[in-house]
Amino acid sequence: MRPWRKTAPTHTVPDPSCQCGIYAIDDPCKLDSYLDSSYVGRRALHRVVGRVSLWGTVVECERGWRAAYAYPARLYVPLADPAGAAAEHIAEELGGYGVPVEIVSNTRPRELLGVLAAAEAA
Repeated sequence: MRPWRKTAPTHTVPDPSCQCGIYAIDDPCKLDSYLDSSYVGRRALHRVVGRVSLWGTVVECERGWRAAYAYPARLYVPLADPAGAAAEHIAEELGGYGVPVEIVSNTRPRELLGVLAAAEAA
């Protein structure tokens, strides 16, 4: 079996004829579809959201922006289970970015929207 390898795009990123780039939204309430898609096939995903800084080529889209580059400014990890084991591990791994990482005690991803809205207001 050949390992998956990402190839460099043959065009500038983001390109109007492609879906490439890093996506960012302009309103946390638009995270619904992202938070609701917790499974890819049979594999469960632990969703993480945050605030990012975009640079390089940045284009405005219908729901936000698409950029060539991004770096997190703050990350939020929803608590995955009552014991918090998965969230703790994920937060520890994300610590490598050198930005604040907050574990949110809400067990439902949609409840995270309230936390994000409060953080935006502060």
